[in-house]
Amino acid sequence: MKRRERRRKRRLKLRTLFMLSLTLIFNTYAWFLYVTTVSTNMQVHVDAWSVNFEVDGTAIEEKEFPLIIDHAYPGMEDVEKTVTVKNTGEKDAELTSKMVKLRILNDVYIVEDELTPEQKAQLTGTETKITSEEMERMLNEDFPFKVTANCTATELAVNGEANVSMKFSWQYDNNNDELDTKYGVDSYNYYKNNEGKPAIEAVIKIKAQ
Repeated sequence: MKRRERRRKRRLKLRTLFMLSLTLIFNTYAWFLYVTTVSTNMQVHVDAWSVNFEVDGTAIEEKEFPLIIDHAYPGMEDVEKTVTVKNTGEKDAELTSKMVKLRILNDVYIVEDELTPEQKAQLTGTETKITSEEMERMLNEDFPFKVTANCTATELAVNGEANVSMKFSWQYDNNNDELDTKYGVDSYNYYKNNEGKPAIEAVIKIKAQ
């Protein structure tokens, strides 16, 4: 009788263990299915980034913009070029602009740190390499004319708009007769030897990040 009772209890234990094992297996499988479903159905929204550049209402792809002065002389009308920057994305943008290249007659000045590898490969070795700070000081102090760059905003909100402009001006009476005479004569000689080639070129780089 006791032996039969022990057999019955042993069968109950085995059955109980079997049921527990089966339950554990199903629970584990159900958890695996849940985790897999959640992970594979996860959706992540990536904010769109879109900043557009326009000149005179026409969209352009370049992020570098030249200001070309065909003939420069004291008392000439100001020459100005404006680039409109529009943020049509979903993130605010930080806007910066820097003069990266300036050619005054035959003299070329560059801010090498701002050039792309392709642009650096095209350098001839005749350029004068300067920093952005040196470029700014030179434009303010070394010439009788002015080449300026201005940006109406440094932060561009979503759907925001800003203007980046370059302007060349050479006032007739700027109390600098010596420089006026020097660059006036140099310009005349340059035009004689370089017919059809502009006297002054300035290139500005605009970054939106």
